[in-house]
Amino acid sequence: MYYTPIPSTGWSLAVLFPLDEFMADIFRLNYILALLGVVGLTLLIIGIVLISKSITKPLHAMAVATEAIGKGNLDIELPPAQLGDEVGKLTESFRYMKKSLKEYIQKLTETTAAKERIESDLRIASEIQASMLPRIFPPFPDRKEFDIFAVMEPAKEVGGDFYDFFFVDTNKFCFLIGDVSGKGVPAALFMAILKTLIKMEAQRGFSPAEVFSRINNSIVTENETSMFATLFCVLLDIETGEVEYSNAGHNPPFICTASNGVKYVDVPKGFVVGPMPGIKFENKKMILKSGDAFFLYTDGVTEAMNPEEQMFSEKRLKDTLDKLKEKKTEDIIHAIREDIKLFVKESIQSDDITMLALRFKGKAD
Repeated sequence: MYYTPIPSTGWSLAVLFPLDEFMADIFRLNYILALLGVVGLTLLIIGIVLISKSITKPLHAMAVATEAIGKGNLDIELPPAQLGDEVGKLTESFRYMKKSLKEYIQKLTETTAAKERIESDLRIASEIQASMLPRIFPPFPDRKEFDIFAVMEPAKEVGGDFYDFFFVDTNKFCFLIGDVSGKGVPAALFMAILKTLIKMEAQRGFSPAEVFSRINNSIVTENETSMFATLFCVLLDIETGEVEYSNAGHNPPFICTASNGVKYVDVPKGFVVGPMPGIKFENKKMILKSGDAFFLYTDGVTEAMNPEEQMFSEKRLKDTLDKLKEKKTEDIIHAIREDIKLFVKESIQSDDITMLALRFKGKAD
């Protein structure tokens, strides 16, 4: 209700208006606004849900596919990249990654198979090389005039070091050691050729120096890679104890005697075999007494290195030999090999290790 006085008449004017009718439009407006708000909020929520699903659904599918790829299933199909946004770019990136992984694994499988074939071939080559060297000891049980033992341990599956021994005739016994330049298959093949030629020439009755000259001239014409070998060859008369020997650039061996202990053999000068023609070699002779021993070795023995990069050295080898000079040849070599292992510790073997020991016992009764 609303009223106001009228001064001129002394009356008051009052207007009475129903409250429901007065507030009806306001209530109607509020209701419409509230309804619009609810409808708008509902539409907004629906829009948000739809947009979220459009983003999370492909991401979830990508997560499932990624988990499968992580388990090794590279054949799973990735969800289609329908959008040009970051999700679509991510899907394409995963698709490229999956393709790259499949190609890499295929190449790795092929490489592994090839490596296994090579390793198998190298194992066979190692067995073949080992079979070429005398491995049965004593090699001549009925010959009591000498005791001999030898060992060759390649740094790789196959190596270039070798040794050999054989009878030239009834009373002449030849033993030798060699070290081919390089390692692996090329050195092993060169070694096989040298070993065969040396035995063939020695059994034809040539002296050690003549053997070296003849095999050098035989291989130099076909030696395009200029491979070479150091050699030391000894021809022992088991009746008289006389030895004739020649050196082709090899480490001087040791002679162990009861009277003089362990000494270097006085070796003749000589160049390596293989790189050039016309090389001349020299023979020297000496007499072995009963009990005297020859010890031949390659530089893999003296140059064996420990973690501190110290070499086993010729001095250490000589000192070890001096303690073992009365032992059997097999015991000498095994003891030196153990001494080398203790010296190098966990260091990886970098060169072939080859040793040969012969003790002259004199003519059997």
